[in-house]
Amino acid sequence: MTDHPNISRERHRLVETWLRHARDRRAEDFWAWQELFDLVHSDVRAGWDVVLTLVAAASDDLLPAVGVGPLEDLISEHVDEVIDKVVRQAAADPRFRDALTQSWFTYGQLPPHAERKLIAATEGVIRILGLTV
Repeated sequence: MTDHPNISRERHRLVETWLRHARDRRAEDFWAWQELFDLVHSDVRAGWDVVLTLVAAASDDLLPAVGVGPLEDLISEHVDEVIDKVVRQAAADPRFRDALTQSWFTYGQLPPHAERKLIAATEGVIRILGLTV
């Protein structure tokens, strides 16, 4: 797993187990899905760090799960705090952009400025249901 400087050993275990659960759907790994969901919803800074770690650690076939899971949740829950970071990261990191394109939103779910930024950051690939680009 690629190290991220802001992630502790416990978070590394969380990331590894979340990715294994996304791949294998083992019941004993479900705790990681729930813990990561709670973390992303409750702590924007820790959520951002763990999403970056997930993107770096995920195999190419698991990037969509990161995008439609924790990344989408982070954006939905903390859009104003993360939208500019998301745009910058998408411009700098093709893997992050690939994960981002898998996120799904409904038109009006996010503020209009955020929708526009996500569309631009993904060159129109991101899905915002009910919006015609």
